[in-house]
Amino acid sequence: MGASASSPGSARSGSTAKAVRSARIPTAMRPADPSPAASVRVRMLTRAGLPADEHLLWISILDNFVLGSALDAAAPDQVWTAAGPDTPALAAAVAASLTGRRRADAAFLLGTEALMTGMRARLGP
Repeated sequence: MGASASSPGSARSGSTAKAVRSARIPTAMRPADPSPAASVRVRMLTRAGLPADEHLLWISILDNFVLGSALDAAAPDQVWTAAGPDTPALAAAVAASLTGRRRADAAFLLGTEALMTGMRARLGP
């Protein structure tokens, strides 16, 4: 059986596809300079109890989330459309969805909550 749209395998293949399309922008990514901001983030992750081998992973996750959220905030008011008889679930989701900045803000808040929940889960009981 194939991976569902919400499975880690599906997410990995989507991430790989984005990486291939993004290969044209390597100049935007440079090795990070040591900075007070990076040190602050590492100290916060340490105090939170996350293991050191995950610190840079979490920083990357948070950076990706913030960059994606910035792109989302600049997106058109209506990001998705559903046309045709094959998309009733998508059409219902589009009809029920917020649009524009309200959608971007709600997505940011939900994503922040999901990230925090995931970080807490990594800490265990």
